[in-house]
Amino acid sequence: MIQFEELALVSKQGHSVEFSTGYQDYVLRIEAQAPGVFRFCCGSLKSLSLSETNERAKTRQELSVIPNDQPAELVVVEQEGSWLLAQKDCALLLSTHPFSLKLLKPTALQSEVDAEDADEQERSLEQDAIAAYADAEVLLQTSSAYDRSFVFDESWALMLDLPEEQPVYGLGATEQNFNRRSEEFVSDLAAFNFAPLAWSTHGWGLYLDGLDRSIHSVATADDAHSYQLYTDNKCFDLYLFSGEPLVIFDQYTALTGRGGQPTLDAMGVGLEQLDGQSDEEFLTFAKQLRDHEVSINTLEYAWPGLAVIDNDRLSLDWDAERLEANTRAYFDKLKDNHWHAIVPTFPAIYVGTHLFEELQDRGWMIMDAEGDALRFSGTKHTGGKDYGLLDLTYKDAYNFWRDRHQQLLEHGQSLKTTTAIVELPDEASGRHNEEGALLRQLFPTLMEQSLYDGISAATTPPEGVVVHDQMNIASQRRPYLELPSFEGSWDGLNKLYRTLISVQNSCVPFVKHRIGRAGDDPMEADLYLRWLALSTFSGNFSFHAEVEQLPIYYDEDTQHLAKQWLSLRYRLIPYVLGIIEEGVRGGQPIQSSMPLAFPNDAMAAEFDLQFLFGPAVLIAPILDESGCAIVYLPANEAWWDLNTGERYEGGQVLEYHCGLDTIPAFGREGHMLAVGPTIAHLGEMNSARLLDEIWLFGMPLHNPVVMRNKIRVMQMQGSSYIKGLEGLKILPTDELEVKRRGAEVRISPVR
Repeated sequence: MIQFEELALVSKQGHSVEFSTGYQDYVLRIEAQAPGVFRFCCGSLKSLSLSETNERAKTRQELSVIPNDQPAELVVVEQEGSWLLAQKDCALLLSTHPFSLKLLKPTALQSEVDAEDADEQERSLEQDAIAAYADAEVLLQTSSAYDRSFVFDESWALMLDLPEEQPVYGLGATEQNFNRRSEEFVSDLAAFNFAPLAWSTHGWGLYLDGLDRSIHSVATADDAHSYQLYTDNKCFDLYLFSGEPLVIFDQYTALTGRGGQPTLDAMGVGLEQLDGQSDEEFLTFAKQLRDHEVSINTLEYAWPGLAVIDNDRLSLDWDAERLEANTRAYFDKLKDNHWHAIVPTFPAIYVGTHLFEELQDRGWMIMDAEGDALRFSGTKHTGGKDYGLLDLTYKDAYNFWRDRHQQLLEHGQSLKTTTAIVELPDEASGRHNEEGALLRQLFPTLMEQSLYDGISAATTPPEGVVVHDQMNIASQRRPYLELPSFEGSWDGLNKLYRTLISVQNSCVPFVKHRIGRAGDDPMEADLYLRWLALSTFSGNFSFHAEVEQLPIYYDEDTQHLAKQWLSLRYRLIPYVLGIIEEGVRGGQPIQSSMPLAFPNDAMAAEFDLQFLFGPAVLIAPILDESGCAIVYLPANEAWWDLNTGERYEGGQVLEYHCGLDTIPAFGREGHMLAVGPTIAHLGEMNSARLLDEIWLFGMPLHNPVVMRNKIRVMQMQGSSYIKGLEGLKILPTDELEVKRRGAEVRISPVR
C-alpha cells in the first residue's frame, strides 16, 4: 500500500491539482488529462518540473506522450479524510491514513448549473459531484493487502486490486491466452514483446509512462488478486482510462500518438527474399508468380541492406554493385512491373573502416563503459561484418539518418524501409549518458521514428510505412508491425492467430505476417488454404520466395482456390483502407478480439478463436483439420451469413462446416461491406473506381433513410477519394429495396 505522512492541497488549476505528501519535497499531481483520462504523477519537485524546463527531456517525453491543449475540467471536493477529483464521466477518490486510490464511475450525470452566479456555480458543481459519486462503481483501486510504501530514490511500486473475475488484456504479443493474468512483463527486454497499454472489459485501462524499466506483474503466483506495477523512473507517471475498450483505445492513441495512413501500394501482397538468395533468383520468382496470375505487389529484400554507409565518409547511398550503377532505372523497372520494394536499413558502421574511427572520435556512436565505440559481432544485417551503431540519441546523427532516407526514397520512388532488433547490453551508453533499460527502449523507437519522419515528410497528413519487427512504447504510431514466421503446421497457424490478435489487443492497428516459414517442409494443401483464408481477412501478408511455400507448388485445384483467396484479398482493399483510416483516427485495429469488440457480452470472451474484421464482418477461421468452427454470434445483434445469405439472431452458437473455398463469415446487421473490382494486382486498381459492390446487411445504421451520392472510402495523399453510387452494384438483403433518384440512392424496407 502507498504510505504518505499527509496529503495536503497545495494548488488547483482548471484541470489539475497538486498535493504535498509529507515526504521531503515530493508532491502528488493529478491531472484531468482528457475526458475519461486521469494522470496520476508523483515525484520530487525537480523531477516533475524537468519536462517544463529542459528541452531535451520534453523531446523525450513527446516520444511517448503527445502534449494536450484541451484537458478536461476537474471538480475538487474535500471530504473528511479524502479528496474527490471528479470529471463528468469518471472520478478519482484519494484517501489518507492509510493512502488509497479509487477510479470511480458515476451513478448519474451531474446536473446543469446556473452559470450566472459564480459562487453558486462552484457550490453546485461540488454538490453534483458528491451526489453523482455517492454510490459510484469502483472500476480500479489500490490493494489493501499490502503494507509496503512507494519505494523512493527513483524507484516506485503500486499495487492494485484485481478481482478474480476481471481479465486483463493488452501488454504486448503472446502465443497463449489473450487474458494476461498470471504473467509478468519487463518493458525493456525484447523477449517479452511488451506494449505499455493494459485494459479490462470492466471499464478501465492503464498506461505507465516512462522510458526506464517498468515491470507489470498481473495476478501472478505471488498474489493472484493484485496488479503490481514497478518502475525505475524518477517519477511515477500513471495514466488511468475509464470507458469501454474501444473508447480506451481512442483515449490512449490520442495521448500517445497515432500513425499515418499507409499508402495504397502497402496494401499489396508481398514476396520475401530468402537469406542468401540472389536478387536475380528473387525477381525470377516474382515474374513466375505474375505469369501464373498469382497476385504479388511488394518485393521485400533480404539483409544486408540495399542502402550502405560509405566506409570513408558519412554518406548513405544505394548499393551500386547490387542494384546496378543506375539505381533509379532499377527501381523504375520494378515500378513498370507494378512491384514496390521494401528495403532493409540499419545504422551500422563497420569496424576497421576510416568512418568507424572518425565517428568514434566525434562521439557519434553508441559507446561502451570505457568511452569507446561499442563493438557488435557481425550478423546477417551486416553481412557478417563486425560493426558499431550510429548513436540516434544524438540530434545530428538522428537528422542525418532521417534526411538521407528521405533522399533515398525520392531516388527509389515508392520504397519503404524496415528495421531490426538491436540487443543493447547494460554497459551501452548514448552521447548524453542514456544507458541500460532507458537506451534499450529509446534506441529502437528513435530508429523507427527517424525513418518514418523521413518517409512521411512530403505528405500532409503524414503517410508512409516503416516495417518494424519489435514492439515498443510507440508501436501504434507506425502501424505496420511484422510478426515473426511460424512453422507451417496447424500448431503454427494457431500461434500465428493468437499473436496476430494479441498484438492488435495492444492497440497496434495494422499488423503484417507471413505464410508459413522458410525452409520448412511444404504444408498440406488444406492447411495452406486455411492459412490463406485467415490471411485474406488481415492487415496484410507475404510469401517466402521458395517454391515449396508458394501457390505454384501445389496441384491445379489448390492453385485455383489459392487464387480465389488472393483475388478476394485484393477486392477487400477498399474496405481494409477504410478500417485503417478509422484506426488511424481512433485506434481501432483491423482485427478486433471478441472482448475488445463486444465487452458487454459475457459470452464473447469465451470464443477467442474468432474476431471482428473491421466494424462489419465476424470471422471464425478454421484452425484445425476438422473443417469446422464453433461460432458464437454476439447477442443483441443480427448476423447475415456471407456464404448463404441466411439471417441469424445473435446470442446463439453454431457448428459451422465449410469447404476449403469458404470461411465462416457473418455480416453485422446495420453495416455494409464495400468491395472493389477483381484485379490481378494493384497496378490495375483505378483510383476513380475503387468500389465495385456494396453488400448491405439489413437497414444501414448510419442515415437509415437515405444514402446520398457519396461514400467515404479511404484517405490517401492528403485528400479523400470519393466514389459515387452511380453504376455501383448494391446487393441488398431480401427485406430491402434500392431506388435511384439521380445522384441519390434510397434504401428502404420492402412494403
